[in-house]
Amino acid sequence: MASPRSDAGVTLIEMVVVLVLIGLTAALAVPALLRPPPRESGLRELVSSAREAAIRRGESVHLRIGASGEWRIEGAAST
Repeated sequence: MASPRSDAGVTLIEMVVVLVLIGLTAALAVPALLRPPPRESGLRELVSSAREAAIRRGESVHLRIGASGEWRIEGAAST
């Protein structure tokens, strides 16, 4: 009589397939998680650059935005 065969374990091929699938999933998911944050809006970026200019100059600055959308940063002497 033949002894009954037990299929309680997993084969090496099954383990390799599972590891490859996990690797592919990680390769697709990691770039999405490490994506840089979206850029600031135009106005927010403009105000941020005016703030940086004020810090660099060590004085108050005025941000002037014209009706046509043109802008300029003007310095004012600190009191």
